[in-house]
Amino acid sequence: MCTAAEKRPLHDGGVGLISRLLAVLLSVSLCACAAAPRTRPVKMGDVDTGVGSLEDTRRQLAGTWTLVEYRVYDKGAPVRVDASAELSYDEFSNLKMKGAVKDPAQPKSTTAVLNYEGRASIDIRRHQLRLLDLQGAGAVPESLEENVSFAAVRRYDIQGTRLTLTVLGEGGATTAVSVWDKRP
Repeated sequence: MCTAAEKRPLHDGGVGLISRLLAVLLSVSLCACAAAPRTRPVKMGDVDTGVGSLEDTRRQLAGTWTLVEYRVYDKGAPVRVDASAELSYDEFSNLKMKGAVKDPAQPKSTTAVLNYEGRASIDIRRHQLRLLDLQGAGAVPESLEENVSFAAVRRYDIQGTRLTLTVLGEGGATTAVSVWDKRP
């Protein structure tokens, strides 16, 4: 007695082969498709642009500032440094400073602390900014490293068209202060 499988003809006119080829091609083409997102994007609210927000602080900082006063602290006592500089900040958080120390008694390397560009990361809760991705920053003279390190946190205070940047050293002590006026 023959089983059903033995009674089937060996050649089915190619229909089974074509069906199998189509199934393989379909599965290969489905595997090659890019996957759709698994979840829908979450609708976010509007960007906070109110007083004290990050956007508000960026707008206040944006523009060009002229150095009015520069002090470094030597053993806790402020020492005025005769310097000129210009600071610019744009809407993309790019900060650029270009300046020079006027005092011929200061080593030329002191000017390095007034010439750099990079980005400023702003912490609006603490009123602090950090310098990131610096370019053009020369080595800070050893005598000033403790006062104006590029890695140090800077506290900012904006009062109208006046900006005060305070460099914070170890333990949060003030090591340098620069005062800037915004150019119209």
